[in-house]
Amino acid sequence: MSKIHVASFLLFSVHSISSSHSNHSDVSTTDCAPTNEVFVTNRRSSKTEFDHDQGQRINNHSQHIKKISALYQNEELSDIQIIVGQNVFHLHKLILCCSSDVFKVMLTNPAWPESNKNRIVLKEEPECVSVFEDFLKYLYTGEINLTHYTVLPLLMLADKYDVLDLRDVCVDYMCCHLVVTVQHNHAVSWLQYAALCNHRELARTCEDFIKWNFHKVSCTCDFFLMEREVLVHFLQLSDLVIHDEYTLFQGAARWLCHQIRRNETSVTEDDLDVLSCIRFPMMSPQQLGQLNKTPIAEEFEEFFIDKVLHALTFHACSFHEKQTIASISQESLDFQPRNYTNDQWSTSLTIDNFLSLPVHDVRPLLFSTPLSAAQADEQSCWEWNVDVYPKGIHFQKCIMIGLWRNLEISGAVYNTVRLVLETRTPEKRNVEVAVLVTGVQDGVEFIKRVVQVHCLFDQKRRVRHINDVIPFEDLNSADSAYLSGPEGNAFKITIIIKPAYGQVY
Repeated sequence: MSKIHVASFLLFSVHSISSSHSNHSDVSTTDCAPTNEVFVTNRRSSKTEFDHDQGQRINNHSQHIKKISALYQNEELSDIQIIVGQNVFHLHKLILCCSSDVFKVMLTNPAWPESNKNRIVLKEEPECVSVFEDFLKYLYTGEINLTHYTVLPLLMLADKYDVLDLRDVCVDYMCCHLVVTVQHNHAVSWLQYAALCNHRELARTCEDFIKWNFHKVSCTCDFFLMEREVLVHFLQLSDLVIHDEYTLFQGAARWLCHQIRRNETSVTEDDLDVLSCIRFPMMSPQQLGQLNKTPIAEEFEEFFIDKVLHALTFHACSFHEKQTIASISQESLDFQPRNYTNDQWSTSLTIDNFLSLPVHDVRPLLFSTPLSAAQADEQSCWEWNVDVYPKGIHFQKCIMIGLWRNLEISGAVYNTVRLVLETRTPEKRNVEVAVLVTGVQDGVEFIKRVVQVHCLFDQKRRVRHINDVIPFEDLNSADSAYLSGPEGNAFKITIIIKPAYGQVY
């Protein structure tokens, strides 16, 4: 639960109105303060340092807020009643109009029937009725308690009544507290509402979280609320992060089974839109054999037989044959691995006691990745050397010896988090490299950042530098959100390297 206090525009608007009619004009709150204001605060007010020429500026808005807040549900001075559900609220048109353009039009525009009424009935969604009192109280106090259960209906009310400051507060809360325990995650609901109402920052944050932590999201009840079109969108992504394709199929199958139970229908042809996005060739032959045991496969026996045969054909082809097929086939996505985090496609690096790591230190890695997901290539692999520089790079001063004279080259320091990737053989490799960085939010670890690049290696280009894997300052601070582990002092990354069929460089 988070308690957010906001000095809303409403309160300052009312303050300006009351100040203009005040007889106490000894202290000006707008014109007499110096340019460089340093406020000294106490329990009731804050004030600038005294100046002989300009005097002293007093900011006593906290006491003024208390006066305005006391008007909430004050029947004596109320000039309008609003009824929501079974609740009757005694309110003030001035407060409502200052806070909301919608209320302003509703209560002042003669074209609206409510403008001539002192008692108005508002119809709200059930989830909004339960938080409507919190919504109204915010208009008076600028203070509100947000939780994962109340923030979405409050955002819906802020959007409906055009309360911009409350909208910004809700969106900020959702972006900053998206990652929670599995039981309380609302990423899918928040994404779909944000996309519908054009909250772009929130939609992007939710989409990235779901895309990079898909298995975590697919294990929540919120996952079953995902619209079919939204699920298809994610299943079409090649940069989706998942353990393997069979795990993704299991998540999609759970979603389909839930829709069947909820709608009390059998599997329909429309469900093939979901199943068709599964990349069956990316499953191992053993996993393909397990598909026949699933209820979904029994419903669509012909569909699954065709997909399994297609996948087994892929497993029988050599790497170069698959490249040729992918370049001319409309099914090339079926042959493109996603960002799989299993041991076959990825390797992980954990640096413990990161804060005490020496500056400019380097951590090396040696690992291999398969040429493809096919069984025919299981004995072939690509070998890689990786150097990770999490605390910047230092080039020592040196002397270049020439034929006629020597040249002194000064040293240099680069504050960047760099990953240096080198092939161990000169053969041509067309690959995609993804670096997954673990972070922590509200005590929960998750994939916080993904950097993905296309790389072409050959005899002349055997090394690739990936700079700014994480912004240097964001990682190298004591309270970095990229440090995890029991003591919050471990830096974790996962590196995925996969073939890039059909990519042009």
